[in-house]
Amino acid sequence: MKIQDLLLKFQGVKQVSENQYMAICPAHDDHSPSLSIGLSKDRKQILLNCFAGCKAEDILNNVGLKLKDMYDNDERNETNTMSKTVYTYYNADGSIAYTKNRFDKADGKKSFSFVRPNGEKGLGDKKPVPYNLPEVIRAQKVYFVEGEKCADAVIQAGRVATTLNCGSGSKWLSEYQDYFMGKEVVILPDNDKPGMKYAKKIVENIPNAKIVCLPGLPPKGDVYDWLKAGHSMEEVDDLPYLDILEQDESTELKSEPQKRKSGKNKTQENTLLEILQEQGATLFINSENNEPYIALRQNKHLKVMKIESGEFNTYASYVYREKTQSGLKSENTKQVALYLKGKTLFENSKKVKLYNRVGKAENAFWYDLRTEDWKFVKITEEGWEIREEDKILFDRYNHQKEQCLPRKNGDIQKILKYINIKNQKTLFLCWFVSCFVPDIVHSAIIVFGEKGAAKTTACTFLKKAIDPSIVKTLSLHKDMPSKLIGLQEHWFLPFDNLSKINQDTSDLFCRAITGEAVQSRKLYTDDESHFFLFKRCLAINGINNVANSSDLLDRSILLELSRVDEEDRRELTELEQEFEEDLPDILGGVFDVLSKAMRIYPDVHLRKLPRMADFCRWGYAIGEALGGQGEKFLSEYNANREKSNYELISSDSVATLMIDFMENKREWKGLVSELWNYLRTAADETGLGTRAVPPAANALSRKLNELHSNLKNVGINFTIKSTAKGSLITIENEKISQLPPYIQEDKEDQDEEVEF
Repeated sequence: MKIQDLLLKFQGVKQVSENQYMAICPAHDDHSPSLSIGLSKDRKQILLNCFAGCKAEDILNNVGLKLKDMYDNDERNETNTMSKTVYTYYNADGSIAYTKNRFDKADGKKSFSFVRPNGEKGLGDKKPVPYNLPEVIRAQKVYFVEGEKCADAVIQAGRVATTLNCGSGSKWLSEYQDYFMGKEVVILPDNDKPGMKYAKKIVENIPNAKIVCLPGLPPKGDVYDWLKAGHSMEEVDDLPYLDILEQDESTELKSEPQKRKSGKNKTQENTLLEILQEQGATLFINSENNEPYIALRQNKHLKVMKIESGEFNTYASYVYREKTQSGLKSENTKQVALYLKGKTLFENSKKVKLYNRVGKAENAFWYDLRTEDWKFVKITEEGWEIREEDKILFDRYNHQKEQCLPRKNGDIQKILKYINIKNQKTLFLCWFVSCFVPDIVHSAIIVFGEKGAAKTTACTFLKKAIDPSIVKTLSLHKDMPSKLIGLQEHWFLPFDNLSKINQDTSDLFCRAITGEAVQSRKLYTDDESHFFLFKRCLAINGINNVANSSDLLDRSILLELSRVDEEDRRELTELEQEFEEDLPDILGGVFDVLSKAMRIYPDVHLRKLPRMADFCRWGYAIGEALGGQGEKFLSEYNANREKSNYELISSDSVATLMIDFMENKREWKGLVSELWNYLRTAADETGLGTRAVPPAANALSRKLNELHSNLKNVGINFTIKSTAKGSLITIENEKISQLPPYIQEDKEDQDEEVEF
C-alpha cells in the first residue's frame, strides 16, 4: 500500500516533514495527533509509532488493515523508475488539496501524476492551488520559483516559497491574485527560455513582482542548484532586479543579470520621496500600537500602509517603475522607509486610531466592506447607508475578503437557520449584533455540543457574516508571535475544534477581549518591543466547554448547539449557497437593529452592572431594538453566567472540596494552613488525590482568591487576613445548601422566534 493511500484511513493528518506525518491514533482516546506515520530509510516500508504506546497491530485493526499492508509498493511498478517524490498541495485552510507524484527514471526522464485525497488519480474538477499556500497567505515576502523541488530548497533555507503545479506550463487562475495582494514577490526563474516565459507570466498577473537572476547558473540551472553550490538566500536579497523590458525573449537568460540604470542611490531616494509627495502623502501614528503609517492618494481614495511593511516596499517599487520606467533598489526603499519612520516619530505627527473592519467616527459606526472602490456602511441613529469615503479609518490585511452589499429592510432572523442553537436565542442575536459595535468589550462565545452539531459550520458562517476572510476558521498556534498577529489582523476570530486551553492562552484571550496591552519582542530585532492593543470578538468551539479559567468564563457566553438530525442534514455546498443568498438580508437586518439600538442606548441605565458592563448595556439596547426584548436579554445573560459558574465549580477540585467542607457549617475560622490540611485529607479520602489541592498553603490562598467570585455565587464567602501566626481565613456559608440546580432549558424558548 502507498503511504498516501494509508493516510486516508486516519483522521487529523498533518505533514511535519517530507514523508513524515502525524495523525489521530484510532487505538486510544486521542484528542491531539500522537500517531507518527513515515517511511523507512529504504522507503520500502511504512512505519507506525504511537507515542501513547499503542501496538501497530491494534492501530491497523481499527482501520481494517494488516501488517502486510505496511510495505510501500510503487503503484506504477515501472522498472525504469529510479525514485519517486510526493509533494503535498494544501488549501488555504490547511487541508490537503491533492498530492503530486514525481517519478525520476533511469534514462533521465521524469513524469508526474496527481492524486486527490479520496485516492482518485488526476485533479478531476479540483482547481489547482499554489504550492505551500497556507504559508504564502501568512507571509509578507514570497519567492516564486519553478517546481516543487526548488520551492522546498528555498523553504529549507528559511524563506517562504511557492510554485504552480505544472511549472512553466501552468495556467494562472484569477483567484491567485488575492493570495499575493500587498506582498513582496521575488521571482527566481530557471536559466532557460521557458524559465523567462514563466517569470513574465507571473509579472503579468502580479505587477509588483520582481525578477532576480542568479549569477553563475549553468544553462537550465535553477535556485536548487544555486543553493546546493553553497550560496544563501541572503545573497539573493542583495542581487539587483532584472529590467524585464530590456530582456530579449529570443535568448536565454544571461548568467550575470544586467545592472539597472538608475543613477546614484541618493537620486532614487529623492525621486521616490517626490513621487510620494505628489500622491499627497500623509504621515501619522496609529494610536493603537504607536507604529508609523503613511496614507497616499490612490485614484479617488486613500491607501493606508504601515511604513515598515512589505506592502509599503511593494508599493514603492510599483510607483517608482510606473513613474521612471526603471527598477528601484531594495536598499533605497529601506532608506526612504527609515527616513519616513523617523519623520513620523520625531516631528509630532498626529495620532489616528486605525480600526479593523468595524470603526467609529463622527458619531457614527462604520463597517468596512473591503471593496476595491472603498465602500463602507455608515450607521447612525437615523439609519444606515453605503458610502464611498476617503477617511483614514481602517487598516486592511491581505487575507480579508470583500463583504457583500447589505440589503435594506433585511431580516436578522435568517441567521438562526444556520446556527442550531438549543436555547437563549435572544442572547445570541444580541451578541451577534454587538460584534458590529466598535470600542466596547465583547463577550466571547464558547460553542460546544456533541458530534454532528455543526459547530465548525456555525463558526464559518459567523466569520463570513462578521469578518469575511480567506481563513474561514483559525487554528491555535503554539508560538506567541503567531497568536498575536492573528489577533491583530482579524476582527472576529473563531478558533475551531479546540480540546483544551492552557493558562497562557486563556490569559491572552482575556486581554484580547478587554483590550489590555500585550508586549512582545518585535520580529527580527533584538532590542525593540512591540505593543499589541486590541479589543476583539472571539469564538471558541469544541465538543465540550474547553474554557476552565474563571477569568475567561466570566468574559464568555456558553452557546450549546443541538445535533443535526440525520433527516435534516444537507450537503455543505448547498447550505453555503443558501447562506450566500441570505447574507445581504442578514447584514441589512443587523444594521437596521443596530441603528435602532444607537437611539435607545443613551437612555439605558441598568440597576446592576455585571463584569462585562459595556456589553451588557449594549445587549439590553439591542434587545429592545429587536422588539422590546431587553429584559429577556438580561434574563438569558444572567442564566448563562450562572451556567458558566456551575461549569467552573464542577470542574475545579478546590471549589468542590470547599463546598463539601462547608456543607453543614454556617461559619469556620482558622489558619489557611489548617484548611489546607483538611482539604488534602478530604481529597485523599474521596479518591481525588492530594494533587487535587495546591502544593502549599500560600498557593491555596492564591487559588481561593481566583475562585472568590465563583464561590460567592454559590453562597461560600470568605476573607483572609495576615496575623502573627499566619494567614487567618474566615469562611461563611450564606446559603447552607448544595450547588444550585443546573440551569433548566425552557422548551418553549427553543422554538421561539424573536419578534421585532
